[in-house]
Amino acid sequence: MVADASRINDFQYSVMVLKYVAEQLNIPSFNLLYGNKVEGVADEVLEETAMKNVDHAFQQMIAGANRNILIGQCNPIENTKYRLASPQDAVNTTKKYLERYGSGFGLMADAYHWSMVQADPLELLKQNIDLIKHVQIADCPGRNEPGTGQVDFQGIFDYLNQINYSGFIGLEYKPKADTRTGFAWINN
Repeated sequence: MVADASRINDFQYSVMVLKYVAEQLNIPSFNLLYGNKVEGVADEVLEETAMKNVDHAFQQMIAGANRNILIGQCNPIENTKYRLASPQDAVNTTKKYLERYGSGFGLMADAYHWSMVQADPLELLKQNIDLIKHVQIADCPGRNEPGTGQVDFQGIFDYLNQINYSGFIGLEYKPKADTRTGFAWINN
């Protein structure tokens, strides 16, 4: 919705609702899905709309508050229209907004989406740790709990411990069996 000029009012209404919820619950970070490609609309127009909407979100929710807008990549295999298809797209977009505003933006490090484009989540984490405000985990393939796929979560957690990472880690996976079994990896 952020890049779709026909949905600016919807986006602004969403920002108003989210601001209220954030203030009531003291929420420090927000995942901003950077928008889908719109058939027949040039990339430059989509980007201009996205920038206007992000400016609005920043002014309403971030400026003067201790909050962050999170920018993340979605893999193009499952999200064919999403505009930030590679990890580098999300890094570049995050840097662009940090250069514009100085603060209030961070990179969402999503192990699943990074893995889906054959990127090494641990290496990307190390290369971009200064931008990362949130780590999202799900194993790949399958988007199940850690230990069910190929992602080196032990290496990721060891690195985060080594650098004393104090940000959030989100669990965004489908348990392979039931929910209780899906949390068993935490005890390892």
